[in-house]
Amino acid sequence: MRSSKQIYRFKKGDYKTFELIFDAYWHRLYAYAFKIYRDEAICEDITQEVFVNLWDRNQDSEILNIESYLFRAIKYRVANRIRDLKLTEDLESVIASVPYHESPDAIIESSDAEQQIKILLEQLPPKCQAIFELSRFEHVDNATIAKDLNISIRTVETQISRALAYLRLKLPHYNILMLMLSLLNRF
Repeated sequence: MRSSKQIYRFKKGDYKTFELIFDAYWHRLYAYAFKIYRDEAICEDITQEVFVNLWDRNQDSEILNIESYLFRAIKYRVANRIRDLKLTEDLESVIASVPYHESPDAIIESSDAEQQIKILLEQLPPKCQAIFELSRFEHVDNATIAKDLNISIRTVETQISRALAYLRLKLPHYNILMLMLSLLNRF
């Protein structure tokens, strides 16, 4: 899709033009994602998410080269998936290696941290608090949060980052591992 006429029709919501884009690029984008990630289901989901996002944002976007835009979008989503997976695997391995003992001091410290986190989360702006709780405590993925709240995925990511930065700032005496363990045990 190179002609400005086709881009114009797509931006005006012409579904036939969108179908042409989908048909022309879906397999190539999937193959590109699969080269990097090697999981069929995840790569299919990522590719579908890119097209859903493309259609949802067709009027808002400033796309000059559709092919370049789509491949960058795939690369970005795969990178995010790998980053999220690495964080999850690293965190799970660290948690698994932490010996479990419920000493009175550990219970008190955990309870104190949980109480502080509850208080701090209540101080966040309502939208930021809601997004953070959906993501971290209800394990809702960013795309679903964005769709449900009618906001962009980038906004979801920004709000989560702000909440984490705020917690780190307000709880400097807890290291990040203790903070994450406390968050995992909350609720």
